[in-house]
Amino acid sequence: MALPPAPREMPQLERLLVEAAKSNPKRIAFLGGGLQALIQQAVDRGETPELRRRFEAKAAELVRTGAVGFGEMTALHFSFREEHPYEAVPPDHPLFLLLADLAARYDVPIDLHIEAAVRDMAVPPRLLEISPLNPPTVRENITALERLLSSNRKARIVWAHIGWDNTGNLTTTLLRRLLQAHANLYLQLRAPVRPPLFPENQLLDGNGILRAAWLDLIRSFPERFVLGSDTFMARPGFEEGLKRTGSLLGGLPPELARKVGQENAIRIYRLRLED
Repeated sequence: MALPPAPREMPQLERLLVEAAKSNPKRIAFLGGGLQALIQQAVDRGETPELRRRFEAKAAELVRTGAVGFGEMTALHFSFREEHPYEAVPPDHPLFLLLADLAARYDVPIDLHIEAAVRDMAVPPRLLEISPLNPPTVRENITALERLLSSNRKARIVWAHIGWDNTGNLTTTLLRRLLQAHANLYLQLRAPVRPPLFPENQLLDGNGILRAAWLDLIRSFPERFVLGSDTFMARPGFEEGLKRTGSLLGGLPPELARKVGQENAIRIYRLRLED
């Protein structure tokens, strides 16, 4: 479980996650939040030594309370309704680079939400219709993402929500290049219920079948993929999302399905859960 990448701290929700994991240590693990809010403060008001100290202290606190990773963090997050935030932070922001060092120090991964922009581009018109918070243009961010990945090769970075494309740039060709270049990059697969803006880049086709290009990519890097629902339990669509995730796993050979569905997550997040 993880907190959403909100631009504000959520101490009550953080406490609930910690308590749930402590009550069920062999069944529940959580990612630590609150760091995104501090990065947003640095973007809005400027980075200071005091804010940097608070950031390091918060990361240490999360690990002490049992967090198995940092996240969900975000470098580019589109808004899908007026109360849903738009967030944009360069992936190579100094605090993201510091977080990579902290992740390596504590041997925990970073879950990162980032919409792919391979060039400066106009935001798709549909996103402008959905929410007035989305800007008309976004900056290229893959170069900065690669700087983050290269800044500390011991930092495991899990790119969240792969298979749901909102820019038209999240292709298997791009991902193959990045996986080949960066051994510390991992991909968290999502089989969304919401209709995609660019269905040609979605994991599943219109019949719910795993696309051949995605199957080939997963086969090429079998240790680098995990599953992620990107959904809140008890919300509408939760059960359908689980069904689609099942369809994704069903499209993989059994040995590969075990890796993607269980074994990789245990290794990447250093989980100590029940079999």
